[in-house]
Amino acid sequence: MKFIIVGQGVAGTLLAFELERRGVDFHVIDTGVNHSSAIAAGIMNPVVFRRLTKSWMLDDCWNLAIETYQQLEQKLGASFFHTKSMRRLYSSEQEAGFWEDKTKRDDFSKYIGKYPESDSCPEYTNNTFGFGLVKQVHNIDVQSFLRASRNYFEQEGKLSQGAADYFALQADLDAGKIDGVIYCQGYQNADNPLFKNLPVQTTKGQILTVQIPGVKADELLNRKCFMLPIGDEKFRVGATYEWENTTLHTTEEAKQEISEKLKSLINIPFHVVDQHAGIRPTSPDRRPILGEHPESKKQFILNGLGTKGYLLAPWCVQELCAHIFNGKTLLEEVDLKRFKVL
Repeated sequence: MKFIIVGQGVAGTLLAFELERRGVDFHVIDTGVNHSSAIAAGIMNPVVFRRLTKSWMLDDCWNLAIETYQQLEQKLGASFFHTKSMRRLYSSEQEAGFWEDKTKRDDFSKYIGKYPESDSCPEYTNNTFGFGLVKQVHNIDVQSFLRASRNYFEQEGKLSQGAADYFALQADLDAGKIDGVIYCQGYQNADNPLFKNLPVQTTKGQILTVQIPGVKADELLNRKCFMLPIGDEKFRVGATYEWENTTLHTTEEAKQEISEKLKSLINIPFHVVDQHAGIRPTSPDRRPILGEHPESKKQFILNGLGTKGYLLAPWCVQELCAHIFNGKTLLEEVDLKRFKVL
């Protein structure tokens, strides 16, 4: 049995390793140009701050994601999975009240809490309404993860660089040379003649790398933006959300937007040293898109992971593989059939 995977972002990469674990032969086709996974901050945050809710499917995804990335670190002999705490600076008195209530609930106390009374917020922060603790926030060094994975696939002879030839893949399916194709193309799904009618939306995001002299924090800060320490007094800060935008250039407007948000978070000077842009694949209902094409059998899609991609991807990969190889019914919320466009 042999499957072709088109795309080596986070979804395609994790899918390849899951097929290998299952003893299924695979080959990855990738353009070598990744405009989403490769520039992502790779943050796995268990909560959504706006109404202080848990991320969708969190209890099913959290431990699985941690185990998956830790096992791949060992397999690849690489270090890319890091764990930190996050200090959430409240945006209002109402949020402070939400936090107080949720920390008393068993279903939330695993993920969030309060700092000891003896803890004081760093002096360089603008602390108006207080702050809460997100106990564990995991960060994947995306470029290191994808580079180590790519090297592994190349050494195994499992990766080809270039664009997919959709008609040649269909011919190989018809001839029995391969047993299935799984498309993990992100926003480039728009070029796929089979799945282009699915509403894979494009959300451009930009992030900054800033240097803050004298600040050697090892925790994330969050309010209006995230501030992720990456060493040497440098931080990743972001991100913007630019709907239905597939341009890949960075803009001065985004730089100013993120800078203003960072100024609301900290009260000391910083210096912008770099800026990146990427395209997130999302869906109208903010849920992943999984499943088999209703007419072109043995052709599958895994897409629409959005801003929670690194948390959701290991679970999505397992669900899709269980569907393909074990006949498990997909959750209606992620099944491509919900859009009724194919």
